[in-house]
Amino acid sequence: MANGISRAAKELMINKIVLGWNGKITTTNFFFGSIIEKLIASTEQMVLVVKFSVPINTTKRIVVVIPENTDYEAGYISMLNVLKIIAARTSSSLFFTGSSTSLSSIHKTLALNDSNVKTEYEVSDSSHPLVDNAQKVNTQDLLIVISARRRTLSYAHYLEHMPRDLERHYENKNFIIIYPEQKATEIQAFSPSLDGFEVSSIQEGIGRFTNLSYPKRNAPKSRHNSLTE
Repeated sequence: MANGISRAAKELMINKIVLGWNGKITTTNFFFGSIIEKLIASTEQMVLVVKFSVPINTTKRIVVVIPENTDYEAGYISMLNVLKIIAARTSSSLFFTGSSTSLSSIHKTLALNDSNVKTEYEVSDSSHPLVDNAQKVNTQDLLIVISARRRTLSYAHYLEHMPRDLERHYENKNFIIIYPEQKATEIQAFSPSLDGFEVSSIQEGIGRFTNLSYPKRNAPKSRHNSLTE
């Protein structure tokens, strides 16, 4: 199935792929299941993994966990566009949590487009942000985890345990995992672990997502320690 989705994405020039997950880990010794892992390994397109436990129209706030250097990935602008559209269509605010450098970049980028979506920022250097935010996220929140493919610029150690942390701490909550479009120096071979993935009906609405025109960014040369609001 993964090979078929990958071929279709290339042939039809699809730039976003949406999958549904039941939120259960059936093989605890590995990472994701074969479908999602093969798909991530064989494509560079944006991939969204979705799990909804409560109606999406009850969402009041979107909590976005951002790894450092996400703003230097190829799909950074498209990822922000998706976040804005989800927030606008659910009448929700955006609450970003991550490093000061990443939050500062997001703040500046959104300001360029005069976004009407209410945004808040919380600087966090936590090595386990999904666990630490579990008590802060309630059933009226939508958690969005910005993930990354292995050996890409924004890949973080806590992403190794992401499926386990989501299963344990967000069982009755809504979440979306977003793998932005990324150009990998070397995509590591897949290692299966989460079964239960299937193509989601949400894929039908993916054509609504369109890219914004923002200036291109250069690769990071140095790190800063302040957040500009």
